[in-house]
Amino acid sequence: MIPEEFKCIFWDVDFSELRLDSKREFITSRILERGNKNAVKWIFDSVSLSEIRRIVKINLNLSNSTVNFWTNVLNIDGSSI
Repeated sequence: MIPEEFKCIFWDVDFSELRLDSKREFITSRILERGNKNAVKWIFDSVSLSEIRRIVKINLNLSNSTVNFWTNVLNIDGSSI
């Protein structure tokens, strides 16, 4: 279950239908793109680092600046993106 405090990040979808097990890529990318410190901490506690790196690499719904930021933070080789 996604904490209720993050509902504003998912304003455009039915929050009650979001489940991390079935919408992992969408939820992770949305939090990496728009989340605050608490949301980012929660996603890093809930999703493996290798999975987060994979999601950043496929650029699912992430802006170029967000991809660049997380590529640097997560030490991802930019040539693999």
